[in-house]
Amino acid sequence: MHLKLVESDRQTYLPGLGMSLDNLGYNLGEAKRHSDAVVIYEEAIKIRRELVERDPQTHLPGLGLMLNHLGYNLGEAKRRSDAIVILEEAIKIRRELVEINREIHLPDLGNSLHRLGYDLQKAGRFSDAVTITEEAVTIFRKLVERDRQTYLSGLYHSLHNLGIGLRGAKRHSEATGILEEAIKISRELVERDRQTYLPGLAISLCNLGYTLGEAKRHNDAVVIYEEVIKINRELVERDRQTYLPGLALSVINLGYTLREAKRHNDAVVIFEEVIKINRELVERDRQTYLPGLALSVINLGYTLREAKRHNDAVVIFEEVIKINRELVERDRQTYLPGLRDSLYNLGYTLGEAKRHNDAVVIYEEVIKINRELVERDRQTYLLGLGDSLYSLGCNLENVARFDDAVAIAKEAVAILRELVERDHQTYLPILGNSLHNLGRNLEKAGRFDDAVVMYEEVIKICRELIERDRETYLPNLGNLLHRLGYDLAKAGRFGDAVAITKEAVTVRRELAQKDPAKHLSQLTLSLDNLAVHLRLQSGSTQ
Repeated sequence: MHLKLVESDRQTYLPGLGMSLDNLGYNLGEAKRHSDAVVIYEEAIKIRRELVERDPQTHLPGLGLMLNHLGYNLGEAKRRSDAIVILEEAIKIRRELVEINREIHLPDLGNSLHRLGYDLQKAGRFSDAVTITEEAVTIFRKLVERDRQTYLSGLYHSLHNLGIGLRGAKRHSEATGILEEAIKISRELVERDRQTYLPGLAISLCNLGYTLGEAKRHNDAVVIYEEVIKINRELVERDRQTYLPGLALSVINLGYTLREAKRHNDAVVIFEEVIKINRELVERDRQTYLPGLALSVINLGYTLREAKRHNDAVVIFEEVIKINRELVERDRQTYLPGLRDSLYNLGYTLGEAKRHNDAVVIYEEVIKINRELVERDRQTYLLGLGDSLYSLGCNLENVARFDDAVAIAKEAVAILRELVERDHQTYLPILGNSLHNLGRNLEKAGRFDDAVVMYEEVIKICRELIERDRETYLPNLGNLLHRLGYDLAKAGRFGDAVAITKEAVTVRRELAQKDPAKHLSQLTLSLDNLAVHLRLQSGSTQ
């Protein structure tokens, strides 16, 4: 109808068409049909721009509003970059309007800044998000002075977002202070209207707990998560269908934090509770909640393993593998890395339980998956392949399959050499470990000449790492020199063995002077080896 009227008299009826499109876009957004809302708002904005050309005084506020609505729906449709551009235009218009009438338009500017800060944060641009959200907070503080009843909620939301942005920017102390202020305001809002504002208090407390955890303040985070859980239990009593997933999230966060605080027994109890909740959610909607069940089960497995309850952990990891196989059947692209991780953890746990033959079987499947992932994305998954090869090699060594371990270790070393080419700083220590592992297996396979070559390369790497961090890597150099001396002697190179072992003694003397309790026994071993090598050198000369 509006289209026909506009065709008959554009001057008169175009504003009505723009208003109708705005209402339709709003209703689509409320129905979570954000992509459809975007299409409608784009048409509405085209009309508003025409109206602004005709009468800026009347229609510029409406253009600012439409742009804000479009930016919101673009953001909710995960089109962050587009949302940011649109919101920046809305803010430009609203700054102009604030210059004309501060009283009327300042709240709108605050809202647009708040939303832009949110989308910048979601786009990973935390420093930019902090700058924008700080301006929103400043505006809402002024508005609260004017009318606390109306604008306190806006100040709360902006402080909450600022806290999250600061956390994303790794400014944890500042984030903690801001989130504590947001929580104080949220408690006031809950006193005013518990029904409406209690869920927001739970979310802010959860974010504070997360921030404290990232700052390694795990005991403080535990206290916060316990309050979150108490609130979420109340919300579940009110509406189990809506709030049970939130309770599951807060319980699993408490479990993480207890584990980080080394309270493994308490963490086990908590993870068992979240698994029970997730099983209920899976009964309700298997498609949606099965990944969450997998996450809670695998975390129980981690915790049991860290508590040295390896047999219990094995049972749990076997369950999560079964779940992840089902998820892979559903969507191989998305869930194959998760299956790989759960298998890896089972292999690691079997190794810790001295079940090395079983671990070998599991790691062989992990490697098969990692090869597939590397074919998909070499940049992302190559390190994982190298790591799983290293772990398989260690378990093969533990069951005395030294020749097989050598073959696997050689492939791991080849991968690490490629990674070192990509990033020398990061991967050089890992290459050193892989070469050390290869040298050790060559030695156990009786291939002492080959082991010598490996240890010589590892020592060269270790000398470079000592230049970077002497305190960390000097003990490694002492160990490597000691092993190289041993292998040189086994290869009949007694003179070289003496020279290398003398250097090992020098290094270990330095370490023993700093920390006798830790290093004196190692110095004694090197001195004993030096005596043997000198005797063998003397005998070979005679």
